[in-house]
Amino acid sequence: MNTEYINFLIFFKNISKNGGEKMTNSTMPKIILASACVLGMRSAYNGKVSKRLLNKQWQTNKNYRFIPFCPEQIAGFSTPRPPVEIIGGDGSDVLSGKASIITKIGNDVTQQFTDAMDDIFLAVQWVKPDMIVLQQRSPSCSCAGIYDGTFTHRLIPGDGVVAAYLRHKGYHLVDIMTFNPLCY
Repeated sequence: MNTEYINFLIFFKNISKNGGEKMTNSTMPKIILASACVLGMRSAYNGKVSKRLLNKQWQTNKNYRFIPFCPEQIAGFSTPRPPVEIIGGDGSDVLSGKASIITKIGNDVTQQFTDAMDDIFLAVQWVKPDMIVLQQRSPSCSCAGIYDGTFTHRLIPGDGVVAAYLRHKGYHLVDIMTFNPLCY
């Protein structure tokens, strides 16, 4: 894994502990690992700010600390990058070898995604999140439906490959549009 990315995650984890003051379990903020694109970072495939963002009210809530996380960047994809979709199933099917992840022009990038799972899991273990908030529709992050592999924006039930992996590992996953209303 990219050492700089691990150091970045450790830095965010450390500064999220209220400036170094001693805290008890009851006063510690909940640590939320979140898709970087829902936090307003330009990590989406097209390099633009996502249309589905974390509500601003969460940013001032002292009970939560959000740590950005982009599995596709951990996997070595650049930003911007070609759009990809899962063909033949969902993320669970990719992990079991029954489905593939391809770019819009037909390049198979399944191996690049699956090779990164250990690094992604290592990053998540370093952070020890209470919850993971993920972007919708993403072939890597979505835990609330993915595109069907035709590049026509048709949604089907299923998880992205990273969401499927993290769900299998027992993490609590929430998509951004389900998470946002919880703030009110």
